[in-house]
Amino acid sequence: MGMSNASLTGQLYRKKDARRRDAAFTIHQFANTVAGILTPVVVGQIGLGNYHIGFATAIFLTQYRFFGPLVEAPIKPLPARERQRMFKGLAVGLAVLAMIIDVLVLTRHFSLNAIINVVTAFAFVVPLCFLDNLFSKKDLTARDHTHLRAFLWFFFAQIVMALGATLLTSAIAIFLDKTVNRVIFGITIAPGSLQVIYLVMDLITGPIFIILCTKTSAGAIQTTYKYGMGLL
Repeated sequence: MGMSNASLTGQLYRKKDARRRDAAFTIHQFANTVAGILTPVVVGQIGLGNYHIGFATAIFLTQYRFFGPLVEAPIKPLPARERQRMFKGLAVGLAVLAMIIDVLVLTRHFSLNAIINVVTAFAFVVPLCFLDNLFSKKDLTARDHTHLRAFLWFFFAQIVMALGATLLTSAIAIFLDKTVNRVIFGITIAPGSLQVIYLVMDLITGPIFIILCTKTSAGAIQTTYKYGMGLL
């Protein structure tokens, strides 16, 4: 299974070492924000001259690993029985996908839009199957189910945020490219470079909220409330 850089950052410290772990996540967020500002600008500006070189630059800058042996194995590997069940489900899903493509070909509806629609449908189905599998695990206690129900709110909030991020890199990028005058002091600014404005705001306001949560009574607010306010 894949691991996000946030989960890897958490694994660098023991669970009892909350203070250093919190500090690490602060540095992690700061580094992500800086990278989110620099990468679209560098890649976007290079891409104006050569689209392929822009993508090659992104791959070259992000291909190295920085977490050592943490990425070599999953934290909780699947038991053999669950692994077989997962592969069977994957095989069934691929078979259904192949049948749908065959039907599209036979009915002469096979096109790029048709492929995109099928992939999009699977993008909705797979997370639902994941959630169903998560809630149906037999070793979960009543307390675990309570936590999972609370997790669903954060899960759906993350979906909305991811949708916004997707629009920033697609629909809004096209809008900026077609309708906005991007020439400043004779220099043409890439559409992707304009999207870093909200990240710059994040970089400026982030330390303010960190000070509020560590140096004032606001630090006593429950983590769930802090997370909710952060989403807003």
